[in-house]
Amino acid sequence: MSGPAPLRGLLLSGGFSTRMGQDKGSLIWQDAPLIQRQMRLLRSVTDEVLISCREEQRNAYSSHGDLLIDQLPPQGPITGLLTAFRQDATQAWLVIAVDMPHLDQLHLDRLIRSREPDRIATALKDPTHHILQPLVAIWEPRALPVLESAWANRQFSLRLLLEEHPVAAVTAESSRVLQNLNRPEDLAGQ
Repeated sequence: MSGPAPLRGLLLSGGFSTRMGQDKGSLIWQDAPLIQRQMRLLRSVTDEVLISCREEQRNAYSSHGDLLIDQLPPQGPITGLLTAFRQDATQAWLVIAVDMPHLDQLHLDRLIRSREPDRIATALKDPTHHILQPLVAIWEPRALPVLESAWANRQFSLRLLLEEHPVAAVTAESSRVLQNLNRPEDLAGQ
């Protein structure tokens, strides 16, 4: 019997940042661009990390690591995750979002230790709202047919997929860990 699929990191950075008004990866958080901070975080727990982004972000992000350019029309985070699985369906993908500066290595370590490869994903759960966070999750290879089906049916919500399928949940220590930056005023929390 073989063990769990190898784990790679995937930093989801391909959003349009319309509410923020500028690319979130380039935002400065505690004296460093968010993309740099999140890459450092992922590299602390995985050996291989890819930055998921759109073609037009290539020049801005290429100096931060290996890129995985979206191969599908932009439909939110499912675009980057499905592109990753289509590139390599033998890997499990530890996914984090570029705009979650309060996420830390402690939570990623807990997620990895609690990983259940027989489920489609192992995800952090918000302790206040009891919502699974698809953008801090390990997505297993068995998620690929689920993602392909969702894409074909134009159901692009990763959160909905987590709610409808077998998932392992790891409760975060606080909701703050899962907060993302959406508007310029959110940068005041440094």
